[in-house]
Amino acid sequence: MTPGALWIMVMAGICMQSSAVHLRNMEHFITAVAHLEHLNPQLSSLALVSNLCQIADQTHNVTHGFMRSSNNETETHPKIKERLNINLNLSHFFSQALHHFITAAYEEKGVVLTPDGTTVALAPLLLGLESGLRAENVSSQPNGFYLHPLARTLGLSFLNSTPTVRLGAEGCWDSVSAPMVFTLSNFPSLVTDAVVHGGMDGAILGKHLSVVNCSKMNVSTLLRSYYLRTVEELDDVLDPHLKGRNRRQNFQKITSSSLLQEKVAGVLPSQGDAELESLIAKGIKEFVLRYMAIPSKPCLNLQTCSQNMRAMQRFHQKDWGWYDIGYSFVVGSDGYIYEGRGWMSQGAHTKGRNNVGYGVAFIGDYSGRLPSTHDMELVRHHLVKCGVNNGFLQEDFTILGHRQVVVTTSCPGNALYSEITTWMHYKDKDPLK
Repeated sequence: MTPGALWIMVMAGICMQSSAVHLRNMEHFITAVAHLEHLNPQLSSLALVSNLCQIADQTHNVTHGFMRSSNNETETHPKIKERLNINLNLSHFFSQALHHFITAAYEEKGVVLTPDGTTVALAPLLLGLESGLRAENVSSQPNGFYLHPLARTLGLSFLNSTPTVRLGAEGCWDSVSAPMVFTLSNFPSLVTDAVVHGGMDGAILGKHLSVVNCSKMNVSTLLRSYYLRTVEELDDVLDPHLKGRNRRQNFQKITSSSLLQEKVAGVLPSQGDAELESLIAKGIKEFVLRYMAIPSKPCLNLQTCSQNMRAMQRFHQKDWGWYDIGYSFVVGSDGYIYEGRGWMSQGAHTKGRNNVGYGVAFIGDYSGRLPSTHDMELVRHHLVKCGVNNGFLQEDFTILGHRQVVVTTSCPGNALYSEITTWMHYKDKDPLK
């Protein structure tokens, strides 16, 4: 291994690809929606979103098939007949930005990069918004109706994929500052990470729209509040905690593994088919581990930290098929750093670049608070000194945050990332790009 970098929770890289006409980030998409609203001042939010769903090639049957009136189980909602006033430039933008598909070269279309580093597919996001806006006109909705667009895609993926490609894959953008092309790292399932993120966001916002009178709210205002509002900014559109970066926490509040499994089973359907029910159960278990798991609380003693390390190791070996835990080192809050693969073995923390650095994970969620001073000093001074003195790290090594190397995460959390930007050897740009 070439000694040279110490990475705090790093996983994937930035790959170089060709460019496109329009930037593929959430800011540009929201700006385009705002322009569309300006051209259509009399159009309702529901009509606007429904038209965008049609541009995205998403039929109304996805949501209509699940959203029934309590008085008439066979009655579906009529299609929105209001049409958009749209210019050629916006028409071209939306047709390119909304239609989700994957090319033979594993380029995923119809996705955008959000400010928190997450890649989101726009089609399932819009379907979630549509389900919430339609729910305002229905007296009663089945429990978890906002999960239907995501459940349908999950069900199809579970049914048509092998266990190794049931979910995912992740990928990388050609550029963080000017994203244009998103390329998947592996063979894709029917429900990529971006599709899941869009489905989760759509469910969260759809649920919100169904219980809050947002009929007069512009769609662009809602999306700007959810995705673009910073930690310091407050507005009266959404709850302060209802932000894209809190996706996992907020999704957990509106669903459960059993509810999601029920919705997926209703899509296929699987009643009486033991093999199919087992397939769904395994798929949901994998989904929960991959997308709904919240970082654990800091471990405060040897017993708890050891249990966390063993659980992490089992997950990496059993679920991911690795020969050992992926991280080089793991920091507890009991005064110790635990060795994963250590200095001598190549880690599995930064696909494509595991041979040029080491991955250090902190146990806990440090979005709003910091680890203890002692824990940070263990890494900042003692661990790196050990690496340099023994020739594992160069004296001019670089420290980077997870989010600097992989654009689909906000790790190591806003609070901890702000802290490491003050450390010696931190670089604001990855020298390997």
